[in-house]
Amino acid sequence: MPNDVRLSSSGNIQVRWHAANAFLVPAKPTPTEVNGGLNITDDVSWNDWSFGVTDANTTNDPSLKSKANVADLGTISYGGSISLYLPESFTDMSNSHAVAFAALSVPRTVGWITIQIDGDLSETNTPTYSGGMVQTAAAGDLIHVFKVQTGGYSPYITGEESFRETISFLPQGEAYVYAVVAVTNVVVVTPATLTLAVAAKSPLAATVNARRFTRGVKWTSSNGTLVTVSANGVLTRLAAGSATITATYNGATSTCVVS
Repeated sequence: MPNDVRLSSSGNIQVRWHAANAFLVPAKPTPTEVNGGLNITDDVSWNDWSFGVTDANTTNDPSLKSKANVADLGTISYGGSISLYLPESFTDMSNSHAVAFAALSVPRTVGWITIQIDGDLSETNTPTYSGGMVQTAAAGDLIHVFKVQTGGYSPYITGEESFRETISFLPQGEAYVYAVVAVTNVVVVTPATLTLAVAAKSPLAATVNARRFTRGVKWTSSNGTLVTVSANGVLTRLAAGSATITATYNGATSTCVVS
């Protein structure tokens, strides 16, 4: 999303402002973390949007011993400015324009801007004060996450309706383009219980989010002297006794009890 492209909201883009400590893992924000931000979508003047990502800088800096050109790749470049509509009253906190102004108009405030780029008006929506729609972020949604610091702001007043302020945002070294809102994984092992004779073998199957993923999970046995399990989920009974076989994927687990 280059900063020279003008975006059309059309119900498909959501912009939120978040506190500096809003995300535990910014590259994998949770739905609760994203939706907990201040939604400023209805407050944005899209005509003046100029916030986004540009190419990273490169520096040609060969040494005397270098036998070819050496290019150092710089960090990701992002930032720009966002224009917000001014409220009729700056103290009326029932008006989202005033709330957005209060949150963003203080220079040197560090926080995060998230841009949800795949909103869908078929999702559950709640009308806002202006008749617009607020869409919630769900697991699997694509989202841009930028750590920024607010710069100065300048009011821009023209005609009878275009009362807005332009706020600049300085990059703070963390940007995650096309991040995915964290998915709550569900692992299921089949069968859930199994009777296995000594020296016998038997395969288990695992699904992750209803997709067959037997070879993608990590298999472990609670007692490897009784029952072992291979990386492909194949059990081998070594001795009599019960053991629990666990399939793990990104912290989510499911088990099979072997007796």
